[in-house]
Amino acid sequence: MTMAGPEPGKLVFRKLALTAEIIEPGGRPAAKKIEIRFDPLSGRSCRITFARAATEKEPELPPPPPAAAATENCPFCPPRRETATPTLIPALAEGGRLKRGASVLFPNLFPYGRYSAVCVIDDNHFVEIGTAAPRSYAEALQNCADYLRRVKACDERAVYLAITQNHLPAAGGSLVHPHLQVHADRMPANFPRFLAARTAAYR
Repeated sequence: MTMAGPEPGKLVFRKLALTAEIIEPGGRPAAKKIEIRFDPLSGRSCRITFARAATEKEPELPPPPPAAAATENCPFCPPRRETATPTLIPALAEGGRLKRGASVLFPNLFPYGRYSAVCVIDDNHFVEIGTAAPRSYAEALQNCADYLRRVKACDERAVYLAITQNHLPAAGGSLVHPHLQVHADRMPANFPRFLAARTAAYR
């Protein structure tokens, strides 16, 4: 299969339809539709299987993790937050932490880069999937954006930015208390470096 080059300045979203022919349990022939979709910038693809989507039930949420009620040892819960978490250097925040609504941002105790921070979304220690207040996330994201603007004002070479989250242990979250990870650095991580190369080639 050959991929024709895109017109300059135009994104082309391509998809390829496939059919898999099988004999289902019980002996009935079936044609299962599949679709491959291509990202025009990264060159990556994903596969959609419509048969699974048609039969899949609403997923059941896992039970709360053991730490869901352990607020007394959580460094992100008040009042331990003020004593158990580090503070930003004065060049980034005179008071050591940035606050927006119920969110609080401070440096990561175990940084992954030159400017690595954590933004606690609010005071709620355990938030079940799908029940977070949109306003809490909006305030936390605005807080992260403010931090990244401050970083850029202090270090104009720190242009590789990311805001990520691992919510609950199943997603790799080391702490149950909902928080965002904020990163800024002069050195790109693997995926931004890959995207920069792909977009340069695309243009």
